[in-house]
Amino acid sequence: MDEEWMAASRPVAGSSVSGGQGESLIAEDPNGRRVFVKRLKYNGRQAARRRFVREVRSYETLEHAQLPKLIETNVDHWRDRKRKLYLILEAIDGPTLAERIASEGPLLHADATALISTILATLEYCHENTWCTGTSSPPTSCFEPVVPPTR
Repeated sequence: MDEEWMAASRPVAGSSVSGGQGESLIAEDPNGRRVFVKRLKYNGRQAARRRFVREVRSYETLEHAQLPKLIETNVDHWRDRKRKLYLILEAIDGPTLAERIASEGPLLHADATALISTILATLEYCHENTWCTGTSSPPTSCFEPVVPPTR
């Protein structure tokens, strides 16, 4: 993804979000494919660059039906502070849970149970594989395997 790609891509209205270390948006790439683009906000901070690299490495190594696939990144150049780091993931189609509830009302018990089971199975997979996200919040930064304390 270079400046040409960004100029040729069209952000989807209302999809831009700014989080802890990244700015994200859903866009249409030049081929019309919907993608999720995340750009590192603090490119001058080495610690932020390292966290971003760990997040990308997680996407590169994890394969799960409920996780988006990594399409492209430039983190191999993470030491070059002049480069603005980014990742591009496949966009997940469909409404958010809040949108679904707003349009259809509360979930039925069976639907809620199925949804929670899917989320928990995905989190378990991430946990088993030491998933690291870009955030630096301890509860959400890495899902590390739990080792029972020895006595």
